[in-house]
Amino acid sequence: MNTETQITKQPSELAELPHEKDDATVQDVEQPEQGPHAAIQDQHRSKLTVAGGAYGSERVVRAAGPLFTLLGFLVFPFAWGVLESLVTAELAAALPGNGGFVLWADRAFGPLAGSLLGTWKYLSCVVNVAAYPALVADQWRN
Repeated sequence: MNTETQITKQPSELAELPHEKDDATVQDVEQPEQGPHAAIQDQHRSKLTVAGGAYGSERVVRAAGPLFTLLGFLVFPFAWGVLESLVTAELAAALPGNGGFVLWADRAFGPLAGSLLGTWKYLSCVVNVAAYPALVADQWRN
């Protein structure tokens, strides 16, 4: 909180206060007819704080605004995908064969590197597939 603002409430009464990450927007305004924190509660009612969507999208919307957020979410996957497909097409044309990146690592760095890359990719897929249900359940719970 700001150094000028002091809260003299008991810990049980503090749980009723709305929590805000940005302390500069929290004000302690006394209004006898509505209670000591009515201005803070009114301030929170007028703001949209949840965007809904992918994890972290709320911060992006607050930082860039909804238009640039949508443009970024629509343009970035296509830009990334075009570059990734060009790299893959160039490597597949230069080193043809059935095996993809494992074959490319094997030819470039030797059989040990190819074997390690294939093993690490397999373990990565196993961990990711096991983690996705927990991440989705945690996202929906919040």
